[in-house]
Parts: sequence; structure tokens; C-alpha cells
Amino acid sequence: MKHSKVLVLILCLAMTLTAGAQDYSFGLYSSIKGIGATFEHRRPNNCFNSYTATMDIYGMPTGRSNMPGGHFSYSHNVIYREYGSNGVKYSLYWGTGCSAGFVHDFEKGLFAQPGGTILRRNYGLMCALDGNYGCRFTFRESLCLDLRFTGEFGCHIRKDEIHGNQDLSCYLNGIFRALYPQLIISYLF
Repeated sequence: MKHSKVLVLILCLAMTLTAGAQDYSFGLYSSIKGIGATFEHRRPNNCFNSYTATMDIYGMPTGRSNMPGGHFSYSHNVIYREYGSNGVKYSLYWGTGCSAGFVHDFEKGLFAQPGGTILRRNYGLMCALDGNYGCRFTFRESLCLDLRFTGEFGCHIRKDEIHGNQDLSCYLNGIFRALYPQLIISYLF
């Protein structure tokens, strides 16, 4: 008897998810900042929430670091303009949110040189408020390409390499990398 009640509950939940088709999307995140996955949920009044988990690759492409950091962000986005033509819908949006992670922060120097200019500062905890702006291209109500720019303003807390105490600083990568484009390719379901 208990199993039949659970089965009925699961079927009811599945029918409500099917009734709200294409309210969710799942996709891949790609940027000079890193790679990861994105989950988005459409909300009423031309809004959607975006959840992104990425590997922050700061310093890796230039040989200054050999380990990625972890980064998570949430944003609530408002679509302020939509156009449609030949099965393609264009949506312009902006949004605000927050982010957190365990990452490296900005250090002077661009490339590792013989003798080493590897990143000297330790990884640290980052928390920030963020703002983003972007354009979504939705093809045939199933595939979505999203070009986005995100700036983050927050703090970075790390263990000092010399003294061993905790250092608190402004998270500079959130500001310096605000104009790095991000491409999200997702599938609507």
C-alpha cells in the first residue's frame, strides 16, 4: 500500500514537470575564465534564474598555475527585450546575484618564465555580488546559445604565505575579468 502511494506521488510530480515543459535548461559553460555547467529555471514575468558551477582556470593557460579553482554563481535575470524571426528568439537581459568559490586572485605578471613567476599567493575563499548582461538566442524552442558578461565585486580571504595569518582583500579578478565573454550552450526541457 505504501509503495502505491509513493508511485502515485511520483507520477503526479512527473506530470507537473511535463506540463511546465521548457521551463528548465541545462548546458555547458565556456569562457576564458573557465569551464563548467549551467542550470537555468524560467520564472514568471520574463525572468529566469541561473546556477553555474565552474572550474576557474586563472593562471593555467599561461603556465602560472597547475590546479583549477572552484566557482559557483547564482543570478536572477530579467528579460527586457525579445525579438523573434524564422524560429529564432532573441532575448536581451540583465541580472544580479552572488558568487562564491575557492580560487586564486589577480597577481602581476602574465606568463611563467624560466626560473618561475608562478602564482605565489595561496588559493582563498571568494564571495561576491555580481551583475551580468547578455543575449540569448533560442532555436526552435529547444537549443539555446547565451552570450554573457559578468562582473563580480567582493572579497578574497587567503592564508598568508609568509606570516600564516589570514589576509582579506578585494577580489580583483572579478573586476578585471568582467569583460571576458562567456558562452553557454544549453538544451531546454
